[in-house]
Amino acid sequence: MLKKIGDFFKPKDEQREATLALLAACVRQRAVCRVDYVEGIKEKEKKYLFPVELLDEGLALESRTPFFSMDWLGKAITFLMVVKGGPARPSKLYRFVSEINSVEGPFRACVSTPLELIPAERRQSVRIALQVRHMPSLAIWAVTDGDEGENTPKVDPAPLINLRHDAKDIPSVLLNLSSGGLRAAFSREQFELRGDALRAGSRVVVQLVFSSKAFSQAYPFIILGKIRNVLFGVDGKDRVGVGIQFMALRRPEGKPAWVPVNKTGIERIGRLINILQIEYYREAKRRLERLSSKN
Repeated sequence: MLKKIGDFFKPKDEQREATLALLAACVRQRAVCRVDYVEGIKEKEKKYLFPVELLDEGLALESRTPFFSMDWLGKAITFLMVVKGGPARPSKLYRFVSEINSVEGPFRACVSTPLELIPAERRQSVRIALQVRHMPSLAIWAVTDGDEGENTPKVDPAPLINLRHDAKDIPSVLLNLSSGGLRAAFSREQFELRGDALRAGSRVVVQLVFSSKAFSQAYPFIILGKIRNVLFGVDGKDRVGVGIQFMALRRPEGKPAWVPVNKTGIERIGRLINILQIEYYREAKRRLERLSSKN
């Protein structure tokens, strides 16, 4: 009986072959893998690895600096990798979920072949820390009146945040962005002054405008959001992080004026984030390759 249940959950041969083909492409392309999570390990900085060999027991990974530990055997690991497409197919970002099955030393380990590689753009609310050149202008207003279903929420005319994309403080204020929301940081003084408007459950209107020289055109968004959580001591500093979930997107014309945001977030922001993620991975790969050539 147990064997039959196990057989039921096994991936199809086609799925496994497709996964192996993707992993082989990663090895050929020397794709960059960014570690997101190692079970029981807290890494403050993002770590990048190279897939170097596809073995019977899994995928061999190497680090340019000491990283792996013998204590990690059997630990779960998650990382992201970019796989280049063909001439008519764009590059794709994949999420790799597996476990470490062998450690040869601090520079090399092997992870089990996963059941599948998950396209990262299908995940809900993939968060990204934007680089300075891609920062949007950011304004946030507190909603002062109107029920959950009102089409035109009334806002406090004094914004909670109002920063241009080239403002010196914008990188330290907009901590991350996803298709489903963002996290903004306030000083303790700002939070205490406007604390009623920044408590969990409060509604806000967010304006994001991507218009720096890095973009060929402007991408404006006006979004109705709800504060879902408030975290004190962000980045180990005396700042307060406010997590905002996107609830509805303002249409530039037509009715209804506000379109509800589904569980996958705002599609245009999601596409933009995916493009930037791939660009950041390519830059990281070039930096690692330059480091390797010097060594």
